[in-house]
Amino acid sequence: MTNPASGLTAAEEADYIQESAESYGSHPDVIDPPESVEVRRWVRPEEVDRVRRGCIEEAGFPANPDGSFSYPGQENSFWRTWYVCQVSYPIIPKYDQEWDRAQIEAQYEWTTKFLIPCLEDHGTVVDHIPSRDVFIATWETSPFYPWKYVPPISGAEALELEDLCLQIAPSDVLWESQPVTPYTGLPYGRPSVSLTPSGKHP
Repeated sequence: MTNPASGLTAAEEADYIQESAESYGSHPDVIDPPESVEVRRWVRPEEVDRVRRGCIEEAGFPANPDGSFSYPGQENSFWRTWYVCQVSYPIIPKYDQEWDRAQIEAQYEWTTKFLIPCLEDHGTVVDHIPSRDVFIATWETSPFYPWKYVPPISGAEALELEDLCLQIAPSDVLWESQPVTPYTGLPYGRPSVSLTPSGKHP
């Protein structure tokens, strides 16, 4: 039976999680990872950084304004926590794949209809926007990222702007043919994400 949250069978989940655990456990700063970690929730790519960062904060390591962490004298404890939070919140596999033309086309729609207007609304002037054909043709070799036009700002300001003006299109736009229009009709920014196993937004 397939788990609706992951799109995998129990056996496939076990293999996927084991592979992820081995990958994160190979980080040179992870010295003593726990033998097993419970998956709390399967997450989408656009929320994974915030969810995992929140997990680390819940464990007692407050994030700096720019989203980084300081942990003097607690290196082993921090990296053990980091490992647990990576494995606890795996990315939904169907959203973690190589892109084909459909995803690049969706990214173009997102870039031109949401991302650029969002950045311009926050004071960034975006020049030299490629045509749709050029955007698609050059994505794999020289992708167009309007963020390169953002003027120098602090780490904290960059983190806030990144949260408001999501650079990569959400999973439903990329993989489920969700139109960009509903996003353009809403205030910029994304809803806060729950860390509970249910995954329900507050």
